[in-house]
Amino acid sequence: MRTQVFSLATSGGAVRALEEAKARPDVFSPIDIAQIEELSIRQEVRGGRAKVRAMSGSDRFDALDKAIGEAVEFQKRLPQSPEYAQVRASLAGDMTVAYAARGRMKDAVATFETIPQQSEISVEALAAVGDAYSYLQQPAKAEQAYSRAIAQQAQTPTDAATLGYQYGTHTRLIDLREGLFYAFTDQNKYSQASQVLDDIHKDLPPAEQVHPWDAANDDYMRYYRLLAQYQIYIGQTSAGLAGLKRLEEQVPFSAEVRNAQADAMLGSGQTRRARDMYSATLTDHPDSVETLAGLGRASLQLEDYGTARRIYDAFDDTFPENSSVRAFKRDYAAFRAPVLSVAVNGEHGNSVLADNEFSSDTFLYSPPIYDNWRVFAHTFFGHANTDIGNISRTRVGVGGDYRNGPLSVTGEATRSMGGNGRTGGNGEVTYAFNDYVSATAGVDSDSNALPWKAYVEHLWGKSAQFALNFTDTDRRSGSVSYSAARYSDSNFNQEIALSGTQRVFTAANQKLNLTLNFNTSSNTRRQRGLFCALA
Repeated sequence: MRTQVFSLATSGGAVRALEEAKARPDVFSPIDIAQIEELSIRQEVRGGRAKVRAMSGSDRFDALDKAIGEAVEFQKRLPQSPEYAQVRASLAGDMTVAYAARGRMKDAVATFETIPQQSEISVEALAAVGDAYSYLQQPAKAEQAYSRAIAQQAQTPTDAATLGYQYGTHTRLIDLREGLFYAFTDQNKYSQASQVLDDIHKDLPPAEQVHPWDAANDDYMRYYRLLAQYQIYIGQTSAGLAGLKRLEEQVPFSAEVRNAQADAMLGSGQTRRARDMYSATLTDHPDSVETLAGLGRASLQLEDYGTARRIYDAFDDTFPENSSVRAFKRDYAAFRAPVLSVAVNGEHGNSVLADNEFSSDTFLYSPPIYDNWRVFAHTFFGHANTDIGNISRTRVGVGGDYRNGPLSVTGEATRSMGGNGRTGGNGEVTYAFNDYVSATAGVDSDSNALPWKAYVEHLWGKSAQFALNFTDTDRRSGSVSYSAARYSDSNFNQEIALSGTQRVFTAANQKLNLTLNFNTSSNTRRQRGLFCALA
């Protein structure tokens, strides 16, 4: 009877096995019953996790929450004596799986870390805590968990329940290796990530032996997707995108491949193309949570805050376990928060302008108002030592900005302090025509950009500028600008500038850009020649 009941408990019938064991206290000891009860909770946890993975409705966590409640209650009842140590460890492993599936990643980590080192831990629990560490942005600990799970995957478990149906769909070796791959890339350990890819490829069956119905088809697709992402991570963006394009041609409706393409474009600055790809993928996969989260991140970067807010509201608290949703929600929370921006500049030795100079520019923005509006307070402070005297300048201002898609507008009322203080205003308009070209125009009636010696001479100035900017991903950019300034001593300054940046070397952890700046300026009171700078 013991054999029959334990076989039933380890093959998916733990709830029935527990009833039979409790009915025969003469055959089953309290420890036996505790083991079977733990197996019944494990069965419910796995069933609840399967429901979470299969559903997208608000009730997807009902079964899992019930299982967690029963596990917590059982944990309180378990004796702390040594003979129950393995039962407690097994229960903690199952609770780790449940918490991770529920999106309670801190609870998953805290529960896992109570398991003694010498205790046997299931691959499922190690995979779950690896996911939790990755979610919490602790890739070094995720690496340890995935590595341990991979090593354990090759061993035959002593826990018979892991061989049956207790875990539902088992975590496969390629799942663990994919988690380890991302743990390595998150730590910039690209040589180790490359080795993981080699291990995946080595274990794939020969392509000519793969049938259309084999799981290896999906494994091959996953391998080539990870390989393309690896190439993008190490700077071989063109090769990576080409690999994803070839993969898309083979599996044109794969949401994973199309999302990887869109993610790469989003990361390289092709925000509108990424948005269009996410939108197209949602047409074919309207239930893809990762695609919707990607569209939300693209909308934030495009300052399409209305769309981002609707996506945020649609997610609500339905997908707390999904890392893509978490990334979007984190970005959205940052957008909703007030913003403090401080820029500090210092220079020594440019005696034409000042022997020493220091300035700080501080902006404090409010949280968004009706998505697109913010108000801000602005303080500029600068000090300089020159051969004709020392000078300090302070200008404060309040203003607001409006951001909606390609259009950004900023306006500010200002007041400079001191005996030469003035009341003024400034404004700027930026419009992005596409991912590559944008234009900016601005005016300032009390400019902070005059040479410091001009402020020593009690001069002030008005300025206006226009710039046309070009950006081709993150590898090259350029701009051409024209600015004009009228000083209070009747001097009229004009400047034309041309600048460009080109990526000339890219490796996994190094980037080298070449920047050229050319400008020519003229003054009605003193002429200036051509200036060239190489950075």
